Amino acid sequence: PLIDGMNLVAKEYIACQREKSGVLILSEFAGAAQELSNALVVNPYDTEQMVASLNTALNMDQAECKRRLASMKERVIRYDALHWAKTFVTDLDSRTPAQTAPGDIRPLTLTSLQELINAGNIVLFLDYDGTLSEFKKKPADAFPHQEILDLFAVLGETPRLDVCIISGRKRADMQDWFGAYNFWLVAEHGFFYRPPGEKEWLVFDDNADLDWMERIVEVFEHHSSMTPGSSVEVKTSSVVWHYRESDPEFGSWKAKQLVDELHGMLANLPVEVHHGKKIIEVCSMQINKGMVMEHLFSRQGFDMGLCAGDDETDETMFRKQLPALLSVKVGDGGTAAQFRCSGPRAFRYLLFDMALARRKRDPAADEKL
Repeated sequence: PLIDGMNLVAKEYIACQREKSGVLILSEFAGAAQELSNALVVNPYDTEQMVASLNTALNMDQAECKRRLASMKERVIRYDALHWAKTFVTDLDSRTPAQTAPGDIRPLTLTSLQELINAGNIVLFLDYDGTLSEFKKKPADAFPHQEILDLFAVLGETPRLDVCIISGRKRADMQDWFGAYNFWLVAEHGFFYRPPGEKEWLVFDDNADLDWMERIVEVFEHHSSMTPGSSVEVKTSSVVWHYRESDPEFGSWKAKQLVDELHGMLANLPVEVHHGKKIIEVCSMQINKGMVMEHLFSRQGFDMGLCAGDDETDETMFRKQLPALLSVKVGDGGTAAQFRCSGPRAFRYLLFDMALARRKRDPAADEKL
């Protein structure tokens, strides 16, 4: 086809192959061309390429024909009509009762934080990307700008206030960007953490099973090779596929395809698949932000706290619903959080005002203002 089409015909052809395998030649404009990667993919406007592909197909030996068709046939059989129907219905039912629609939760204001302002020892569990910092096309460009540095300076000098930056980033990024502050640092969604003033990072759970990672890396690299602008990031405890720099429509389509494939492949493994903002991440279900937050909150004896985040990985904190902990969703989308803030900049301003209000209650700190 010269435009999208012929998808089922291509799959029916593959399903029909028995003793002697044929060769599938497919237009690059067909949607199935992205899924059936072992076909000979051609540009139907390029007559020379068409002739060359026909010549290749007619002269291909049976061993190569069978090799190419085997993987495509397995996929066609696995992802049949029943699979797509179940996936569609599951997506429709995926919003849990604990989550609220975008307009159902209270907007975060300084009045909402009054109890936190008046409490004794408090702690802030803060995600970074999309929560404190605006998203950047390249993750390395999201280093703290002056507004964030000013906020950190005020938070660091506020009496009886602890800060925990709890992020999916690697330890190296966390150390480079936040290591100079007397903050708790939690990297890779809770796999590693570093207490204030310490140099060594600790592992939250030494028994976490990571044997699945190698298999996921292979799948992600395969999808990355078929999606221009995408990349794979391998962490100690998770694997991330980034598609922020891909074509928006094509990247989103490939991401949906990858998530469908992962859900079928990982059903019996101790992992979770997170489809965040222009990323797909597979990480251990044995460790998450919510577990680490609950552990630190209960062990350190804080009177009250606040947790804030912007994506699916932060919902593990919101779902804990600890009595003395306020939860804030930064940005739009369904959530289990109690409050919503419109974006990182508005959230930074509210944290700044909250810290100043606490400092005014303390005469010694007030002299530094």
